[in-house]
Amino acid sequence: MFIVKPRIPECGAIKDDNKMTMEQYSEIMKKQLGKEYLRFAGNVITIVTPDNNSKVLEIGPGPGWAGINLLKKRPDLVLDGIEASNDMIRVASVNAKNEGVGNRCNYKNGFAENMTELKDATYDLVISRDSLHHWVDPEKVFLEIKRVLKPDGKIFICDSRRDLKLTGKLIVTISVISFLMVWVNTGKHQLL
Repeated sequence: MFIVKPRIPECGAIKDDNKMTMEQYSEIMKKQLGKEYLRFAGNVITIVTPDNNSKVLEIGPGPGWAGINLLKKRPDLVLDGIEASNDMIRVASVNAKNEGVGNRCNYKNGFAENMTELKDATYDLVISRDSLHHWVDPEKVFLEIKRVLKPDGKIFICDSRRDLKLTGKLIVTISVISFLMVWVNTGKHQLL
């Protein structure tokens, strides 16, 4: 029998400390996960197929690599990022500028559970890569996503549990993607 451990959120923003700056963190992430960021951007384009000139919200962009790669692949998109760490905002802004997409990125300080500074029905697409495990209350986040998405908006969220083996991660990924696609495409925006 397969037993799933309860979810324990890794709350809090990742910030500069005496062990590592976020610039160092960003370089480590780019080196170790560069192919994953590219794969994420490719999956957003092929699975979600953003409409031309879409306005994208990225939740928890960290150093920005996932959204930056998406913008590099799709020059018609613009992106806002909501990030809890001012240190990450600093790094993501520099990364976007250095990668030539800084004029299409705007990173804001905030928490996904309370995005009141964002207007209703603003975004064509909401993305998030590996930030869900930081969300204190995922249900509130999904309700905020529903609020800021346009009625025909799309979402693409990927995250993983670190305690699952490859088969478990695959099942969770397929289940989440399927749920979210149905949730958005059917207009049945109630969380189960």
